[in-house]
Amino acid sequence: MKKVLLAFSNMFASTNKDSKVQQELKAFAHQRYPDNLQAQDYIFKKEMSSYDTMKAVTDTEIKEFAQKQYPSDYAMQEYIYYHQLADKNFMNSIQDSPAKKEAIRRYPKDYSTQKFIYSQLVKVTKRSA
Repeated sequence: MKKVLLAFSNMFASTNKDSKVQQELKAFAHQRYPDNLQAQDYIFKKEMSSYDTMKAVTDTEIKEFAQKQYPSDYAMQEYIYYHQLADKNFMNSIQDSPAKKEAIRRYPKDYSTQKFIYSQLVKVTKRSA
């Protein structure tokens, strides 16, 4: 019986949070487009979809990075998350090198910037050779 109550309680808490988020996103959309109901609806739906996506993502390091960058914009969090994830996979796929180590040293938590710095350093190294 306790397990059922706990599950119901967790479901209600989640629904309550989702309801609060919906209200916040409606206000967010209205603030961006106060005179355009179609744009408000589009923004609201996009933000809710991105909110649901961000609840389901699995890389907590990147999720926290995206949330820190855009605390109240779920669409931007989702955008940042997937770009960072792709760039993290890229950085993990390349062999250790001085360029890779330098990029990680400069931007230890930002995989997109690591990839950019790495690419720039590799270009310079190739031109010098």
